[in-house]
Amino acid sequence: MSNNSLFHPLDTQDELMKGTNISSINDEDWNQLISQFHSQPDIMVLIQLCKQEEDKRRYEENKMRLKEYEVYCELQKNQPF
Repeated sequence: MSNNSLFHPLDTQDELMKGTNISSINDEDWNQLISQFHSQPDIMVLIQLCKQEEDKRRYEENKMRLKEYEVYCELQKNQPF
């Protein structure tokens, strides 16, 4: 992956290659996780709460990154040639 294809100008290869977290697992893995702990309702509740919190965190992080990108673009636009 080249630097030109990064989502955000402040991204690095290391950030893009971070490990999987509970928000980024696919449906099949999620269903497997659910079935593994289906008989333990307390753990299921904790897993679901963790996923909700992680989803909220990622949403806010993406919102912030979008704002950073908008500011970056505006700064680029306003730079003298």
